[in-house]
Amino acid sequence: MATNTLFIPNNTIIFVVNLSQTRKLTESNYLNWSIQVKSFLSRFRLFWYLDGTHPCPPPTKIINNESVPNPEYETWICQDQLIFGALVGTLDQTITPHIIEAKTSQHIWKTLETTFANKSNGHILHIKNRLRAITKRDDQSVT
Repeated sequence: MATNTLFIPNNTIIFVVNLSQTRKLTESNYLNWSIQVKSFLSRFRLFWYLDGTHPCPPPTKIINNESVPNPEYETWICQDQLIFGALVGTLDQTITPHIIEAKTSQHIWKTLETTFANKSNGHILHIKNRLRAITKRDDQSVT
C-alpha cells in the first residue's frame, strides 16, 4: 500500500491512495479487509471521509453577498473520488454489484459495512461452534 501527494491550484495537498496490496474483499473476509483499509486510511487522516466526520462542504459560498465556487468543495470531491477508486480496486468482482449506486467513498463503506459486517460476525460464530462440536471417532486418526 502506498500513497503519493498531488498538489492542486489552491495549494491543497491531495493524497493519491493505492490500496493494491490490500486483499480483495470477498463475502467471507470483511473483518480482515475493513481493518486493513481503516488502518491504512487512518494513517493519512483519510478515514474521516468514510466515517462521516469530514462531510462534503457546500459547492458554493457567499462572499460580499455573492455566491462563488467553494474551492474546499472541489478539493473534497477530488480526494473523495481518489479514495472511492482505491476502495473499488479492493473489491472482488462478486462484491461490486453491492455498491453500484454509491456516489461517495462513505456510501461504499456504509453499504459494505451493512452488507457484510453482521455476516462476518455470524460466520465467525458459526465456525467457532463447528470447531467446538468436532469429535474424534475411535476408528479415525487425529489427522
